[in-house]
Amino acid sequence: MPRVLVTGGAGFVGSNYVRALLSGAYPAWREADVTVLDRLTYAGDRANLEPVKERLVFVQGDICDEDLLADLVPGHDVVINFAAESHVDRSIADSSAFVRTNVLPVSITTACARPSAGTKPTATRGNRSSDRAPSRNPRRLDDQLSGDRWSRFHRLPPG
Repeated sequence: MPRVLVTGGAGFVGSNYVRALLSGAYPAWREADVTVLDRLTYAGDRANLEPVKERLVFVQGDICDEDLLADLVPGHDVVINFAAESHVDRSIADSSAFVRTNVLPVSITTACARPSAGTKPTATRGNRSSDRAPSRNPRRLDDQLSGDRWSRFHRLPPG
């Protein structure tokens, strides 16, 4: 049975994904064990998960908490990140919260996943229109991203 960690899973987008996943919308994942990590800020609400609460484990916490992620990520087969600051008007007043929540956790989560996963990260699609789209058969990340693109994705050592 696959174990799935969904960060930001109590927000609007994340909770819709979790409800769909646990309601059988993705047949191959019908029996998945799901853990939801959410800080429950202005965007997150446990009530969003009410219809499927019996099928998941909920952890209230911050995706930027390295110790929490070091405990939580190992043992999960997949990490899906929906945790994000989403209000553009708030970013104008103070962009630091957006960098902290939207950028930093990717690095932390990847670092926590590497020792337990036993596999190299793969890219499944470009994140900007200028990025080359990967092939249908994802290759190792360092084969797909080179030079500037590599450093934009992660500061992971190649190999």
